[in-house]
Amino acid sequence: GAYAVLREYSVSQAQPYVVELTAGFLRLWQAGASLITHPGTSVTGISSADPAVFTSAAHGLTTADQVIFTLGSATSYAGISQILGRQLSVTVLSSSTFTVVDALTGATIDGTLIGAFSGLTVFRIFEIETEDI
Repeated sequence: GAYAVLREYSVSQAQPYVVELTAGFLRLWQAGASLITHPGTSVTGISSADPAVFTSAAHGLTTADQVIFTLGSATSYAGISQILGRQLSVTVLSSSTFTVVDALTGATIDGTLIGAFSGLTVFRIFEIETEDI
């Protein structure tokens, strides 16, 4: 949710990147506007509460991590659009559960609007803290 400066960087013509610089963080975007992320973990459950509680075994997330969700198949599920394609901020509840809020607005994700689903994966956004650089 902070002001950002974007700079193009190419390892080679075949590997163009965009470097996003914000106060305290650096992120990398691949050509085609895909954020660089850590490997994802499957989401096996979403509670029907507001805020929604997500279940993902051994997710490895920490509170304040920024994440994105993807859906493995082309199928769309009721209410799932409120998390797809958005950068969300994590609050860890346990080693297998967490909640998320919109990284810009702080709005919660309403689990009462999400129906049954499959193929959902959560990815932690790769970012480098720059405060000490």
